[in-house]
Amino acid sequence: MCKTFFLAIVLVSNIALAMQTDFVGPEELLATAPAMPELLAQRVTAWCGEHPDLSAYPATLTISEAAKVFLAGANKSNSNVVVPFTEEGAVVKLAGLSNVFREAISTQGKDPWSLGAVEELGGKAAILDKAKQMRRFQAVSALAYDRLLRKEAYSLKSPGTFVYHITERPTELDDRNYLLIQEGLPATVVPFGTLPERECAEVIDNMNLEELYTVLKKVGLWNLHAQNLGVDTATKQFWVSDLEKPNNEGYGEQSKWQVGVFGKGSVSDDPWKWRHNIRTGHGEVANILASNPEKLELWKALLANDADLKD
Repeated sequence: MCKTFFLAIVLVSNIALAMQTDFVGPEELLATAPAMPELLAQRVTAWCGEHPDLSAYPATLTISEAAKVFLAGANKSNSNVVVPFTEEGAVVKLAGLSNVFREAISTQGKDPWSLGAVEELGGKAAILDKAKQMRRFQAVSALAYDRLLRKEAYSLKSPGTFVYHITERPTELDDRNYLLIQEGLPATVVPFGTLPERECAEVIDNMNLEELYTVLKKVGLWNLHAQNLGVDTATKQFWVSDLEKPNNEGYGEQSKWQVGVFGKGSVSDDPWKWRHNIRTGHGEVANILASNPEKLELWKALLANDADLKD
């Protein structure tokens, strides 16, 4: 299997412009969210009626035994709930408990990957119980990444991404109150990691690394790996669909790290976290470029020579 990919992105000649990203917080994000197509909304409503436990799960963080049986055959993710509900491949996306858990730890001011954080906060059950009262954005943060991709008119596309208000929940945007809905990718889109080696080698030879680095910085695409990026084998259009934030970002000033895609990851606001997200995405691409030493060295030089990323 191929471990490489290519992004065709509109060129921005000055990479430093990436710092000028037009971030918005959750309230403005909701106010400017795209309207879901009426037929798709009807299908989501029907899905919620068929699966009331799952539509309530983001608030209750409880999954019934019947829902577990359903998910055993329907869920397309190991770390979240990703369930197709239309013949065209539209999906409902909900944050998995492991991601809720780590987000809740960060919101309480601790490093989610610290060995002592769970004990300091009273144990896993106590953390998840508090998470029910917290604003959480693991799933719906995808709406913010999608907004930036569309706003900048990059050639890299994401599927139609929407939020659906859960009946009888408050209307403020967070994972407890809204489901994240994405339209299906075209049937001809496949992950780059599944392309034949020869085809991938040709693709990597034609990579425009400056374009890729620009979108990495401008949008904060930290999750850049071959299985999360697809190519339409018919049109050569490039797609990304897994757009959730890092799970170590919490919400509020007290958080260990705040949500970068809400503007809390800028170099002026939180230099370490902003740089960390970009370096993470850069590292994913470096792994993909390992088979082409010349391209890899050029990619490393873009980071090394970027004044914004200096410690």
